[in-house]
Amino acid sequence: MNYRYNFYKKAKIHLCCEYNDLRPVFGFIKFEDGKAIATNDHLILIADIKEISNLEDDDINKLNGHLISSFMYNEILRYDEIKVTDKGIECVGNKSRYDEIHAFYKFDKSESSYNFPNYKEAILKSTTHNLPKDEFYVAIKKSTFDKALDAVGASYIDLKFTSSNGAIHFKFCDMPNTEGVIRPSTLGSIWKEHIID
Repeated sequence: MNYRYNFYKKAKIHLCCEYNDLRPVFGFIKFEDGKAIATNDHLILIADIKEISNLEDDDINKLNGHLISSFMYNEILRYDEIKVTDKGIECVGNKSRYDEIHAFYKFDKSESSYNFPNYKEAILKSTTHNLPKDEFYVAIKKSTFDKALDAVGASYIDLKFTSSNGAIHFKFCDMPNTEGVIRPSTLGSIWKEHIID
């Protein structure tokens, strides 16, 4: 069995990203405070790097403050070993039994022009409201749950509804430090049901 020092193959957090010409930052994963953050604006995933990888603290700290393209992250998952440097992620893996392949993926340096969403504020807002006493309905696309579950390789998701027209806060049963927010869509109906993409 090959040794692997990388993000776990099941940690497909790039699935929560979405390229958008108006907001190109949605195509990137941000590393901050030991977390990997991915969003498509409707779904924000904040994954604890220790729960989605076997990286040591030194490498986790080197990731801090950097962005990497979701496409590059997906490519990085294919390698057996990575080394985090100040400029990017160096990858080493076995192409075949006899050949070893190397690649280097640079961190994106244009964060200031992208204006990454304030994920901390989204989490705070999603956890501080109280549920209304009246009954309400929420419609959520199956694909939204699939993206969240597939992004971390989980089977179960815990939902916390905090208001009838706000975001839904979620965590995973076996990953207590990984969380996210499903933000409401702009769509609605005459029944005042809330639709979440």
